Amino acid sequence: MYYLPKLHEPLTGQLWLQARYWLPDHRWWPDLVGLLQSTCDLLQHAGVIENDKDICCLDGSEIAGIDRENPRAEIDIGIID
Repeated sequence: MYYLPKLHEPLTGQLWLQARYWLPDHRWWPDLVGLLQSTCDLLQHAGVIENDKDICCLDGSEIAGIDRENPRAEIDIGIID
């Protein structure tokens, strides 16, 4: 199941993003960089952010572990002051 916020306008400016991924198992273990790139592309395509090139910080992003019952990505986004 996917949950994306409904925004009146996409986020713009210098952005930070933290993504934590829980995978269903160890098969086809992805690389973190590929997961982050896909996530940023998805957020741009969905209209959450205007342009993924505005993401300046990815601190704290990680493959957090295995969750067979609830694989997911938890994503926090903010504007850098």
